[in-house]
Amino acid sequence: MHNPPASCPDLQLENERLKLENGQVRQIASLHYNMVIAEENVKLKLENKVLRVQNDALCGKLISDTDKKHA
Repeated sequence: MHNPPASCPDLQLENERLKLENGQVRQIASLHYNMVIAEENVKLKLENKVLRVQNDALCGKLISDTDKKHA
């Protein structure tokens, strides 16, 4: 035994409900994606700071070594 087909108003209401639900899911996915990007950005900024410190130290050593050779 089959259920009778839903009437057009029922289908329209269901369609609107699904559109709202879809919009909510998209917002959640977008927020999650933005959080992931923000976390990655923080990690990259920290890595960049570490690399700058290492670079400054190496440049300082090169300058020191060069000065010693010319002294």
